[in-house]
Amino acid sequence: MATFTTNYNFGLPTVGSDKNAWGQLLNANWTSIDTLLKATTDTSNTAVQKAGATMTGFLTLSADPTDALHAATKQYTDAADTGLSTRVTAAQLRADNAFANAALAQTTADGKVPSVGDTIKTGSMTITGGDFTVLSGNAFIGGGKVQGTGTEIGFYNNGGTIGCKMTIANGDFTTSGQVYAFGNVTAASDARLKTDVEQIRDALTLVNRMRGVFYKRVDTDENQVGVIAQEMQEIIPQVVSENADGMLGVSYGNLTAVLIEAVKELSERLDKIEAR
Repeated sequence: MATFTTNYNFGLPTVGSDKNAWGQLLNANWTSIDTLLKATTDTSNTAVQKAGATMTGFLTLSADPTDALHAATKQYTDAADTGLSTRVTAAQLRADNAFANAALAQTTADGKVPSVGDTIKTGSMTITGGDFTVLSGNAFIGGGKVQGTGTEIGFYNNGGTIGCKMTIANGDFTTSGQVYAFGNVTAASDARLKTDVEQIRDALTLVNRMRGVFYKRVDTDENQVGVIAQEMQEIIPQVVSENADGMLGVSYGNLTAVLIEAVKELSERLDKIEAR
């Protein structure tokens, strides 16, 4: 009775048979072994090695493209690479724009007036067609400062001492320092601004009542010349004004009209004397 191998079903010679039977079985088995080895070699040559080798050519997976981690062809990798490249390009563009905007913002900031805590900017500043407003605090210029409120502006020197203080209230301009004009100081005097015009009479009498004095300013310790406002208030109250602090002032320029008429009266008296 013939017997066979377990795995590949090769025929096994019957023990005690003649040599021709053994030869026939060996030949048949060797043919089967050759066929199996050939098939194994062909399969091995086309198989993907686990490690240590370089794969060339395309790899095709026979899976459903919708299955997770099983792309049927390389196009899925290409699509992913293209999408990634597009996103990288877009990100680079946004980064470039952000850098450009940051550079523009820095350039713009460098040209701005510094806020609290900023580095002090140097150079000149030109304002065209707009206003420069300091809502609170002081404006420092050349070591000194300009300090203002709703009605006052004060100019301080480097030592912190006020050099000039100007007050603007109710249409009046008041300064605690000297007013130097190297041009003409003009006051509105148009006839169209005036009514009830009356020539000054007895101007010489008014002048005789006036008292010119030398004095020293209490606040500046300067020697000056002028009149006393309280005295002038009794003589010509029209040239005396009072500020919000109750301090009196005299419009020295307006006294010119009184002096003009006083000179004219003296001239008439002189003419009469000469005519005798």
